[in-house]
Amino acid sequence: MYHFISQIFVDTILVNREVAIRFLRDYPLSVEVKGITRVLVESILTKAAPKIPAPEIPDSQADSCVVEEAEDGRLIFRIPAAVWKGKPDHAVHAAMKDIYPPAVIAHVLFYWCAPKPEAGHKIRAGRKTRLGRLFTQKEYSDPKSYRNLFNVLLEEADTYTIIEG
Repeated sequence: MYHFISQIFVDTILVNREVAIRFLRDYPLSVEVKGITRVLVESILTKAAPKIPAPEIPDSQADSCVVEEAEDGRLIFRIPAAVWKGKPDHAVHAAMKDIYPPAVIAHVLFYWCAPKPEAGHKIRAGRKTRLGRLFTQKEYSDPKSYRNLFNVLLEEADTYTIIEG
C-alpha cells in the first residue's frame, strides 16, 4: 500500500499516528487538528506512560520535618534529592503531592527538573503548559490558562525558601 501511495504523493511519508504522538509527546498541542484531538493525545500518552512507582522517602527523612519556620517568618522547605533527581515530571508530582504544597512542587518541577537554561521562551511556555496540566483536573480550552495557573503557583513559591535537603 505504501508503494502505491508514494507513487501518487511523492513528497509525503506515512507514519503510525500513535508512534508519532508518542515521539512528539513534549511538543505542546496548542490547536487540535483533523484526526488528532486532545482526548486522543492524552489517551495515547497515558497508555504509553511507563508505570514508575513514586520514589519512597527513607524513614529517616520521612520522620524529619519537611518544613521549618525561619526567624523572619518565611517557611523553609527541604526537598530530598531522592524525591526528584532523575525522575520524570509525573513521578515527581505523584511523590510530592501528599507531602508538599502545590507551589513547592511547581518550583521543584520547573527549576530543578527543567531542561537546560538556554531553552527558549516557547520551550519554557510549553513546559509551563504541560506542568500546569498536572495541577488541575479541569480541562481548559486554551494552553494559556494552564500557564497562568502554573505562574500563580510559582509566584506563591517565591514566598518560600526551598532548598535541597
